[in-house]
Amino acid sequence: MKYVMYTYVDSVTGVPVTVSPCANGPAEPSVAGLVFVFALESLYPTNTPTLYGTAPDASDLAIAGVLGELTKEEFDSAQAAEMATRKALLDAQLVAAIASRRYLLETGGLIWNGVFIATDRESQGKIERHRSAARDGLRKDGAVWKCDDPLTGLPQFRPTSNAEMEELGALVFNYVQNTYALEGELMAGVAAGTTTFEMIEAWSANSSGQL
Repeated sequence: MKYVMYTYVDSVTGVPVTVSPCANGPAEPSVAGLVFVFALESLYPTNTPTLYGTAPDASDLAIAGVLGELTKEEFDSAQAAEMATRKALLDAQLVAAIASRRYLLETGGLIWNGVFIATDRESQGKIERHRSAARDGLRKDGAVWKCDDPLTGLPQFRPTSNAEMEELGALVFNYVQNTYALEGELMAGVAAGTTTFEMIEAWSANSSGQL
């Protein structure tokens, strides 16, 4: 068996894509018994794809589009390197998707006692400061807290006891921590090879912001 590295040729003229684009559509070189095994998909998109395959020992490789004959060791090494590169690219995409989803969920807000509570970074800090003031007796009990009506989006000024403010602060803290905990689980899954884009989508879809 021969191990072949090749590229596409024009389906009519037989000219390799390394020379000119396939105006009539791409085709594999006319190597007898050529069987495709893998391509350097990690380099896509590219105008000059590199493909690898096998052919019977009797096959003539002096044909346009054939880039070279490899030893089995070279072929296996190229395949292993390509698979490793693909995994690294996929892992990077998964990590970016997880971080993006976590940020959107973390800062997307939640519903508390029938009102919408913002959980963006500034709001998190403001809530924690008022929670601390309530706990230390510095906040006036029953002071209004500005929030939004979840149906209309209009602001409401809701009288809020210090006990409620401590409850709200704890709720927001735990909500944010939960998004990071779930992010950590999915990140660990990336390293283990178990996290998928479908899992990330499901995490986002099932996290409504309500606890």
